[in-house]
Amino acid sequence: MIGPVKKNIAIVEDEPAMRENYAAALARHGYQVKTYANRKTAMQAFGVRLPDLAIIDISLEDEAEGGFDLCRDLRNLSAELPIIFLTARDSELDAVSGLRLGAEGVSLWERAAGESVRVLRLVEPVKTLLDVLTPLKGYKRHMLAGYIRATTGRDVVPFDHVADVVLVDSEAKREFRAALASWLKTHDATSEVALRGWLTLWAKNDAALAPYMAQADGLKEVAGHAQQLAAVAAAGLKALDQRDKGEALSAGQLAEADALLKAADTNDGETEIAVLPELEALFHGSLAPEPSSYPLF
Repeated sequence: MIGPVKKNIAIVEDEPAMRENYAAALARHGYQVKTYANRKTAMQAFGVRLPDLAIIDISLEDEAEGGFDLCRDLRNLSAELPIIFLTARDSELDAVSGLRLGAEGVSLWERAAGESVRVLRLVEPVKTLLDVLTPLKGYKRHMLAGYIRATTGRDVVPFDHVADVVLVDSEAKREFRAALASWLKTHDATSEVALRGWLTLWAKNDAALAPYMAQADGLKEVAGHAQQLAAVAAAGLKALDQRDKGEALSAGQLAEADALLKAADTNDGETEIAVLPELEALFHGSLAPEPSSYPLF
């Protein structure tokens, strides 16, 4: 009788003692473990055969962000391979960066405490907020990071602000805009369901985020965005209900909506809420054409 196949786990960690400790602990639980000290040797092995799980340190030898680079390389080889970052760095935004690159989780070891471990995952409330934030068009530090990434293939600017980890192009904005454009034109049920789904999600998200805001100092710089997005989305649901009945919003209602939009049009944490133009269009019933390009500065 053939026994169960052992799962293969790869550990990429540049500190020998920690690398061997992790490997021994996993081996005791019956896993087959292979270890690597740096990104180059790991990728040579992964090019031949992928593991069932990769556990990667963020800093690898002389590469401060080598683990992030390795994660990108692995994602090019497989979109499904589970990846976990295991690191002593204590920045929540480092964790969010790794999760955005496709990691399943990030374990933050607090070495001074001996055995304390926290595991961060990109929980849905955090993802919901970050998906509708974009860096300010004039955020030069983000532009520098993009230039370095494009010319060298590496990220050398530290991730210590939300603007460093949110995407320039918001997929949530594109999807919401497409549904809104369709609904404004035809009032079709499919688009309305999509709009209500997004608005309900955003309206409830500030409350859902509260416990995570208390734990992650890096997210507090965009707490205002979470509150403002929830307020505007709740008003958007009411406006959608009213327009669904064929009733136009009164001048007073539009003034209240515009006040909410103005309050939400802030640059907390060098970021902005990407979907404000679309939410404004929902209130006023007219969607302006999207610019063909946006100024960088």
